[in-house]
Amino acid sequence: MSTCKCGSNRILQFNAKCADLFGMSYGEKEYNGYVPTCLFERDHYGDYVGGRICLCCGQIQDWKKVSEAAINKVFSEGDNG
Repeated sequence: MSTCKCGSNRILQFNAKCADLFGMSYGEKEYNGYVPTCLFERDHYGDYVGGRICLCCGQIQDWKKVSEAAINKVFSEGDNG
């Protein structure tokens, strides 16, 4: 069983299918479409979003840092996964 940096093993894992209806905003920019690959370390497919959250401290687990260039590419060109 995995644990959070806070030491808790109360990790909630979730998965959802959004059928090309994923949306996000960053500053004044908005994106709608497939789930961007630059946001997740784990393998995923364009319609699916998932993750793990510590129920003790609320920290998102396994989140990777996203460069400004990568996020700007999503908003300007889209991301088909």
